[in-house]
Amino acid sequence: YDEILEISKHISSSFGVLAVTRPIIQFDFSTVSASLSAQAIHTSSDSGNLKYFFKAFASEEVDVPAEYKLSLHILTEGWVMGSGRSTHNPITTNGARWKYTGMGGHDMWNSIGGSHSTASAASAEQSFANVSGDIEIDITTIVENWNNGTRVNNGLILKRSGSQESDSTEYG
Repeated sequence: YDEILEISKHISSSFGVLAVTRPIIQFDFSTVSASLSAQAIHTSSDSGNLKYFFKAFASEEVDVPAEYKLSLHILTEGWVMGSGRSTHNPITTNGARWKYTGMGGHDMWNSIGGSHSTASAASAEQSFANVSGDIEIDITTIVENWNNGTRVNNGLILKRSGSQESDSTEYG
């Protein structure tokens, strides 16, 4: 329910380590799946023309480089949404966070930072070069895999792509 999904990377001055944010989000596709099954929104002749996009709009851009990439990956584990905000002091620790899925109190992700697939059918990417940070990523393959049962819909994780997440360069 957070209206702001923050994706940033900074070097923490107090700890000298990377501070990375990776928003996670999940959409209920049951209505879409039911409509597709009933062919309520298309006929079999045009079903291959449907496209699904993840769209998000930049509310603020600070210290963003001229060129960068963002990627969306399907989450491979279930998680529980928390009620915390980045401005909470003390930090709210219910729900999913960097180390924990939020399920069962303190169940850890299999991969710290959010367990996700890197397979091409389970991820999508957008490159930015001297343009606005508004995001529009084609996730058609991901949604089709959810709809046909090839993948489980545990949601998506948005992150910087490749070494741009782990190198020593700050990205706002």
